Amino acid sequence: MNSIFYYVEASVFCMILLSIFFYKTVTSIYLEQRQIFFAHAVFYLILYITVDIFWALHYKGVLLLPFLFCFLLNLLQWFLASVCGYFWFIFMESMRGARYVEKSRNRKLIFLPVWIASLALLSSYFFHFPMKVGRDGCIDNMAYYSYMMLLPFFYVTTTGLRSLRQYLREEQKSQERQLLLPALYPVIIIFAGFLQALLLDIPLLCYAYVLVILIYYVTMQDAHISQDMLTQLNNRNSLKRVLRNRFREPGIHQGFYFFMIDIDYFKSINDNYGHLEGDRALKLLADTLRTVSRRLPRRGCFLARYGGDEFILLCDCADDKAAFRIVQQIQQEAASRSRNAGAPYTIEVSVGYVRRDHTIRSAAELIRKADEKLYQYKHVKQTANRA
Repeated sequence: MNSIFYYVEASVFCMILLSIFFYKTVTSIYLEQRQIFFAHAVFYLILYITVDIFWALHYKGVLLLPFLFCFLLNLLQWFLASVCGYFWFIFMESMRGARYVEKSRNRKLIFLPVWIASLALLSSYFFHFPMKVGRDGCIDNMAYYSYMMLLPFFYVTTTGLRSLRQYLREEQKSQERQLLLPALYPVIIIFAGFLQALLLDIPLLCYAYVLVILIYYVTMQDAHISQDMLTQLNNRNSLKRVLRNRFREPGIHQGFYFFMIDIDYFKSINDNYGHLEGDRALKLLADTLRTVSRRLPRRGCFLARYGGDEFILLCDCADDKAAFRIVQQIQQEAASRSRNAGAPYTIEVSVGYVRRDHTIRSAAELIRKADEKLYQYKHVKQTANRA
């Protein structure tokens, strides 16, 4: 009897923690679509734990439930676990920058397995297939837990593997942690789920879910500090930290190139098409820089939004000719991407770059020289256009 009260107390404690995460998320000033997905995952996890408490009380004989009610409780518990896994998948895919989850039609297709599996489980009440229903209305424990965890684990594992693949080729240092952690989550959840099936008196799966939510909540808060919310690139704080580290280790990071990029006539885009279109132009340029940087050696490559329409690229280049080829790639990719996106303008960019050598002794001097090169380039470009 003591074990069931411990189970309930531990579950209620987890619900309180999750409720705090849910409240802090939905009231955040940074609330975006992906945070809404995260909040949904937390909300359905709270409901799942609530139903799990009633099931545990019935299983231990503390709360006697009618046959049909017990079966529906099992069905609801499975459904909530699957919905939670679904929203976690959508959330993690949006964190990876996957655009397909933004469309309602795609999200409905991803949710389709939940409906199909729910109908299959419901049929067990009439046909005792695919699950065998006992005389008390409860489904056989081992078979039920295997079936209940199958779909949520599929969602979590799929997005974990996709995150791992992106981590292995990701150029964004600030995003590496956000990609590596989800790749490890399936290991935690699957291990806890296996133990939960063996040790029913301890809410191990509940602990595992709360641990994962806690880790990622902290990671999201860290992202607000080091990441630009509009473009999902590193922000100026991250840039300062990276430059500070590189100037502390001159022997290791000697000779890298510092590119400063901005959009030509960006004010005209805002004035003529509105600030929402201006935001889209910034996102398109951010995507351009991601694409170009993936073609470069991953080691030492770093992207950031410096402020306004100015972006930074740090990378290793063999010489000035190689650096100029990168400039050409950025310009060509930006123009092509804006045309393919159907934008009512073509994104043109100016780039100033400088090689960090022994004559440049500080990050401020490096930025100043790149800024001078940028405006020299813009002046030459404007003069040529007028001519």
